[in-house]
Amino acid sequence: MNPAIRKWLRRAPRIALALLALSFVLPRVFDVLFGVSITAGALLGYLSIFAGLPLLAWFMFGPAYKIFLKPYVRVWRINRIRSRRDLQDATNRDR
Repeated sequence: MNPAIRKWLRRAPRIALALLALSFVLPRVFDVLFGVSITAGALLGYLSIFAGLPLLAWFMFGPAYKIFLKPYVRVWRINRIRSRRDLQDATNRDR
């Protein structure tokens, strides 16, 4: 018999056992990898929500503050200063 064939015939049972073991192990490995990928995707989704929503609020409310709230705060401060000055003038006139 050819020595190369004899060598492969000696290896055949080990190869068959290895393939049999892989047929039992690989589905479980793929299930674990699938579970890990689903978990990683869910974590990335939660991370994007918890990091993305505050950033979205920051970018949305920044211009709204500059357009609406900043002029109102400025007018409120000016009126507070003006009313304090008017009140001091009125108290000085009474003296």
